[in-house]
Amino acid sequence: QQKAKETLAANSETIFNSPNQGIIGNAKGDVTVVEFFDYNCGFCQRAMDDMNALLKEDDNLRFVMKELPILSQGSVDASRISTAVYRLHPEKYAEFHNRLLGESGQKDGNRALRIAQQMKLDINALNEEAEKTSVLGAFREANELATNLGINGTPSYVIGDEVVFGALGVDVLREKIRNVRKCGKTSCI
Repeated sequence: QQKAKETLAANSETIFNSPNQGIIGNAKGDVTVVEFFDYNCGFCQRAMDDMNALLKEDDNLRFVMKELPILSQGSVDASRISTAVYRLHPEKYAEFHNRLLGESGQKDGNRALRIAQQMKLDINALNEEAEKTSVLGAFREANELATNLGINGTPSYVIGDEVVFGALGVDVLREKIRNVRKCGKTSCI
């Protein structure tokens, strides 16, 4: 817990504002929820529904999506395309994310590209972006943050100054967001 608090304090800018992450919701929202996820995580799929419900009821909420592809090579390949989408088409990222994570079965680069093609995105440009070494650098950044925050599974969240683990459900997330609004970035203890 102490290491997580030190990591939050020392890496706040990277956790909440790194260019190596997709944004869903209000980019200038007053509360940010950082979610570490993997496209092949069934619990992340359930957590997506929670995120969408919260965004529907709260237009001042910002979700920062940290790609943490830890479950398979397919996860890495899907996340490479996803990273390319938010770098080249940030306005399309939320739709892409929801479509890919919402599909049943294993996700990989081919499934990610199929969705991108259905969305009429430039597949050649996405493949070129996905192959850049900076994409793997983004994954290393998220992995290092996760390790230092004590995160070893997905989904995991940073909300305010708290690190929480697992698919918590919409009610728990709503309460944590309410606490951040009430108490500021630090928790009400």
